[in-house]
Amino acid sequence: MSAYRQGNKVESDKPRSTRFEYREGEWYLQTREGIELGPYESHAEASVSLNDYLDFVGSGNTKALEELCKRKAA
Repeated sequence: MSAYRQGNKVESDKPRSTRFEYREGEWYLQTREGIELGPYESHAEASVSLNDYLDFVGSGNTKALEELCKRKAA
């Protein structure tokens, strides 16, 4: 399945619906960049966080995103 970000032609390896994971009573999500966010108390809270993250990524703040990805890799 191809899932494109608006204005971005890079294919996602995970559709949004499979980015959520329930572990030990808490919800987590995986971004396309490989960053795990969470834990969250509910799927709804994780979904809101994903939308917030996508808004952040779409804001054009590439420097902040690069820094976030560097911290994830460390």
